[in-house]
Amino acid sequence: MEDSRLLAHAIDYLTQMADGKNPLTGFYEAEESCLYQSRVSRCLQYTIEVMQKVLDGELVPVSEQPKAPVRGNRLFTLTGEQLAKVEPLNRAVSLTKFLDYLKQYADDSCKRLPYRQTAEWLVSQGMLAESEAGLAITEAGQEAGIRIKSDFNREVIVYSTKAQRWIIERLPDLIGWVARSAGGTVDPETGELLSRSRGKAPFSLTEDQLDEIPILPGGTSISQFVQSINSRVDTEKVEKLRRTTLTNWLLRQGYLQTVERDGRNYLSPTPKGEQSGIKLEQRTIGGRTFWSVVYHDEGQMLLLEHLRELCGLDG
Repeated sequence: MEDSRLLAHAIDYLTQMADGKNPLTGFYEAEESCLYQSRVSRCLQYTIEVMQKVLDGELVPVSEQPKAPVRGNRLFTLTGEQLAKVEPLNRAVSLTKFLDYLKQYADDSCKRLPYRQTAEWLVSQGMLAESEAGLAITEAGQEAGIRIKSDFNREVIVYSTKAQRWIIERLPDLIGWVARSAGGTVDPETGELLSRSRGKAPFSLTEDQLDEIPILPGGTSISQFVQSINSRVDTEKVEKLRRTTLTNWLLRQGYLQTVERDGRNYLSPTPKGEQSGIKLEQRTIGGRTFWSVVYHDEGQMLLLEHLRELCGLDG
């Protein structure tokens, strides 16, 4: 059980790295990071696939006697009886440690809840928000008991007993979210992944879907824009749009540039980008102020035109 937990933790770290995120900070790396290089990305994806097969019981070391395979492809789930036993810890912990703690209530054949999808779910619930500097706590998140803790000269988001209880009360919804992110649905009693499309179609939108996408008033971050787009596609059948798909294009076209600030690299609009409605602004989320690249009406229209090209609708 301990080996499986550590392996699942390693897969979670590698998955975040493959998406361009530093798993220790939760922040996306600068665009020039080696994590965005195609060879590194392919290597990470291959390693994740192999490790996942080991975790699922599809591969075993040649030196070991084959063990009974894990029944099905079991995502994390809890029966009603198991869920009734879950109690929050009496101290504030990071999300990773809390997910490790929840794992002990599930069957051994279940995987741990993945960090990335859990964080995305918290964003969808309004507890966290994505900024250019990473995840930030919203006012609703603060009221629920999510806090910032200084740890070895860095700030870490931690979840108090109150916040843990808030998540526990909504675990069925979170479990369903993770199942849908995996491209399927999960049986609430057995934890079996009932359906899954291993070969999802590339991201695409129809003409009607594009026409229905609204311009978000007051400006928006690239993460919020991408989230709005993905809410309109069937992610069980189609790959999600990635923010890096848009930011890499903006960099190549000269709308964005990387700049160093406070010893770290960030994206910032170029003069060309500013003329196109892309601005660098200070925004406050949950009482904390961040620099954020904001896409106003003209900037969002620019992104929509590029999406039209990506989907082959520009002709």
